[in-house]
Amino acid sequence: MIIKQDQIDKVINSANIIDVISSYIDVKKRGRNYVAVCPFHDDSDPSLNISTDKKIFKCFVCGTGGNVIVFIQEFNNVSFFEAIKILADQLKIKITGIKQYENKKNLSSIENKIIDINNNVASLFNGLLVSNYSKFAQSYLLKRRIDVDQITKYKIGFCPKEINLHEYLIKEGFDENVILKSELLYQKGVEYISFFEDRLVFPIMDADSNIIGFSGRAISENHKPKYKNSKDNEVFKKSNLAYNFNNAKNSIRVNNEIIILEGFMDVISLDRIGINNCVAIMGTSLSDFHIKLFSSLSKNYKLFLDNDNAGIQAAYKITKELIKKNVNLSIVNNDSLKDPDELVLNNKIDYIKKIIKDAKHPIDYFTNIFSKNLNKNDSLSLQDFIDKLFSIIKLEKDSIIVEKALLNISSLTELSIETLQNKLKEIKIDDVQENVKYVTNNYPPSFQGNINYLSEMEEIYYEYPIEKPKTINSSYEDNLRNLINTKNLAEATIIWNLLDSKRFIPLIENNLNKIKDYAVVEILNFIIEEYKTNNYLGNDWEYIADKIKKLNVKYCEKIYEIKNQYFTILKSSYTEKAVNDCFDIIELYKIQMEIDEWNKKITECESIELKKNYLEHIEILREVRNIIYQKRRK
Repeated sequence: MIIKQDQIDKVINSANIIDVISSYIDVKKRGRNYVAVCPFHDDSDPSLNISTDKKIFKCFVCGTGGNVIVFIQEFNNVSFFEAIKILADQLKIKITGIKQYENKKNLSSIENKIIDINNNVASLFNGLLVSNYSKFAQSYLLKRRIDVDQITKYKIGFCPKEINLHEYLIKEGFDENVILKSELLYQKGVEYISFFEDRLVFPIMDADSNIIGFSGRAISENHKPKYKNSKDNEVFKKSNLAYNFNNAKNSIRVNNEIIILEGFMDVISLDRIGINNCVAIMGTSLSDFHIKLFSSLSKNYKLFLDNDNAGIQAAYKITKELIKKNVNLSIVNNDSLKDPDELVLNNKIDYIKKIIKDAKHPIDYFTNIFSKNLNKNDSLSLQDFIDKLFSIIKLEKDSIIVEKALLNISSLTELSIETLQNKLKEIKIDDVQENVKYVTNNYPPSFQGNINYLSEMEEIYYEYPIEKPKTINSSYEDNLRNLINTKNLAEATIIWNLLDSKRFIPLIENNLNKIKDYAVVEILNFIIEEYKTNNYLGNDWEYIADKIKKLNVKYCEKIYEIKNQYFTILKSSYTEKAVNDCFDIIELYKIQMEIDEWNKKITECESIELKKNYLEHIEILREVRNIIYQKRRK
């Protein structure tokens, strides 16, 4: 069933864009319109502008803009139809046919079945928490000040000894084989015992709020171990644990910062005092999975682990990994020797907020920590101190931070700066770095300016609600986002042109190889084939959207997205020059991505010969890019 555009128009027209955006971030009135600190890049001054008349928003720095649906899409990192559904549900507007487009996670049959069991068991344990079997558990939670709202939010439960979980799951209709694969039970003789028997149970969810496993907390002193996590199975992987990420996503995006804690009790306690951008890694190492997941929302990390020896060692290991990944890391210096949960219980709320705010750069943090055991008159103690710090400092790329660190170490050890600099050079990962000039990742500031067609279109679209800033200081990430936004608009323009008419089919076919996005290529090829077989005469995008759904529902959604995201930019017809401009933009994007890849290889490579070779590739790409610019200037 096709979703009628008038249903989508009704949702968009019924929404108050200020009400919607202000439900996610703080907005301030400025003249006839509104401004806000942009949640889509590292912003400090309000650069997001919202026009109430046009019902659109635009960030002048990172380039993100569009209608209310685009904001919901971008903020929640969801698909077009998911964003429509979120808004329609808020407005209590029914959209016929939306259910068929639900973006279900691509899980295998056994994975879905285990998640079904986990959901069922979580509800069971949560219900049992208020039963007579759980009096001691209720008393424990009361003592820890965990209230009903938090019990509901985190789906906290209890697994009494009196419950036969195996029998319950069989009666619920679950297959014996799947029950065993869920690892919720273990066999003792002929009996099946619940893995979390006599424990408070905390469901662990993935980023999409699927319950993938559990953590059980002992509530009596003689019950060991204190914590038990689910065993690894088809859906639960200990190396991928990120407790509370599903709840914290919006707060991480708004604060542009993620606080990494040790345990789930720390998360729940900080949530209680209004600190909501927290996740817990629950004793696991910070893996590439975590870094990719967290960095999708923010590259500003704060480590708030226990300040005992184990916590310090964990922070040290994580620091070395994150500095390599170019993550902005700071570490909370908790001198109290109490974990965050204990601090909240002791009403040290002001202290917690202060130490989080004053989190230190890792080099400063570890200089302070390691200096406590330093005996500058003992050569072995001195060597150990310097080696530990230099293994972090050698990874730091900021020369000012490095120099400040060396000055501090010189003061603590009474060694000269020259001696320390020579020592640092000895243990550099790659001491040829200074001999190779890296190509920067800064995108040409005139990228959009050289492509008149799209720049003019954007000016018409936004008719900037307030005076556009004369100078905009953009970071690498901001320029990258701008580049992607412009490339996406170019691809949308080509698709919309082809949906309207077959006039430029030869031009489009000759340039398809410039497009890297497989979905865009597939959509264009599908429309061209419909023209060639006389099934399509043009100017009927809904017909193509409905028909392409059989090939891939995502392609159908893409067409709806184009129609609604660029609703006032897109024209019904374009000149040949305009279509060529779009392909130029796509090619410039492709070139820049290749330059970035070669730059990445340079930073990861240790061979100076290979670095020079990579630089030659970059120079060739830059020459090709310049040729395109020169062509556009004619």
